[in-house]
Amino acid sequence: MVERNRYLSAAFLLTVPGLLLSLVLFGCGTSQTLQKEALQGKTIAVTAAMPEPPIVYHEGLAALNVRPYAPYGERPRGTLMQEFRNAQRLEMVLQAGVEGRSPATQVAARLGKAAAEALDMQLVSDVEQADVVLDVKVFGHGMHMPSWRAGAAFFIDADVTLVNQADGKELWSYTYDQERRRADVPYPTINRITGEELGNRFLDHADMVVDRITRRLTRAIS
Repeated sequence: MVERNRYLSAAFLLTVPGLLLSLVLFGCGTSQTLQKEALQGKTIAVTAAMPEPPIVYHEGLAALNVRPYAPYGERPRGTLMQEFRNAQRLEMVLQAGVEGRSPATQVAARLGKAAAEALDMQLVSDVEQADVVLDVKVFGHGMHMPSWRAGAAFFIDADVTLVNQADGKELWSYTYDQERRRADVPYPTINRITGEELGNRFLDHADMVVDRITRRLTRAIS
């Protein structure tokens, strides 16, 4: 996983239907077999924690020790200044494009619905009253690029854990942190893409992430 910790902001309080705050604790990424018969008819709620806003992480500038991409790096100088400005501008466009429609929030909401359907459970908003909690922690999201001319690709890093409320037992967990090397926004498209279009593409990427995690969950059901 690419080191992006310098860019991650504190998890924010999230309260939407079916979503409540949980503490940011990272799971081990292992998965177990889920017994559907034991969960059918029970209630499930979703807790979520995530950073805001999304970032653009420049791998090339990080390797050249340029901050903020390198935690203790130096300010960009000379020929690196334009590359730095391009990355910063793209980040501003990305953040404007997803304002009010967070892809990370979408991931948590859709995963709750998908898990309830797959396990034949009832999705509820009250975590305290739920039999099972699906804990979604998005600890990084945005775009990464090796260089401006290489384009940029979306990423969402997340831990997903299914926990039994009665005894705190972890029923299933999965860590999604796949790095995509194909540029979702290639050069020179990256020079002229609008915030709305970039936001729409990021939401499409979030849907893809949900589908992949859901497939993992489905394969664990027996």
